[in-house]
Amino acid sequence: MHELTTIGDYAVRPIERAGPVVRYAATHVVLPRRAIIELLEPDASRLDAMKLMRRACILEALQHPAVPRVYECGRLDGRPWIAIAHEDGLTLHDELLERRLEVRDVLTLVEELASFLAHAHARGVRHGAITPKAIVRAPVLRLQRWENALAHDTELASDALDARDDVFELGRTIALALAGGGRGPDALTRLVLRMLSADPAMRPTPHEIAASARALRSDIFIGELAFSPEALARDDEGLEIVVEYPEEDDEPILLDRRRSVATSHVHA
Repeated sequence: MHELTTIGDYAVRPIERAGPVVRYAATHVVLPRRAIIELLEPDASRLDAMKLMRRACILEALQHPAVPRVYECGRLDGRPWIAIAHEDGLTLHDELLERRLEVRDVLTLVEELASFLAHAHARGVRHGAITPKAIVRAPVLRLQRWENALAHDTELASDALDARDDVFELGRTIALALAGGGRGPDALTRLVLRMLSADPAMRPTPHEIAASARALRSDIFIGELAFSPEALARDDEGLEIVVEYPEEDDEPILLDRRRSVATSHVHA
């Protein structure tokens, strides 16, 4: 097959084939826009065409910062194609080849991904491929590889579609991120084990996961603030950080106060 150099208003070069889809790195000939174009092979089936266009509809409908933008759709000699925003940055898979994440970074990742899954699942969408290769953390969190995405409101979905599979895949991804990085909080280990439960009914919901990760990260922050020498050191203006715990279960309040005594203190 003759290699294409243009699709629509994009200059393109092929980068990979995945089943019935050819992916191209694309640059718009007028706009300052880079994209990935997915074009069906000539012998692709009608079902393949429906899946490709359905994926574009899912991405567009989710309207979330972690979801790549669909720029446009079109046809080339009767074959549908979609142009999706190109995401810069290393994937989590590439990051983990170079270094292990700090526990604080892992908790941030857990919270952000779980919050996104709560958003997607509430709209009847399952991602279906939560792996380190699908995650870009910087400059902002992006979730890629939407080839297996399904929605409950389509004939392409089946009774086997279970959004809790995303939770299992998230647990496996977080376990990989933690591997070799030292011991994390026991509560985080227990959370990951629940996410990896063989019984889907035993897995926590994305809302529960996000709340747990947020609480664990807050505990780490408060612990470091209360006990690290740097957090309690006197600055040039003689100010100190005081952690006050209001009554009942309110959030801690962090206050900058001028020192009234010579030694550091933390209210408990």
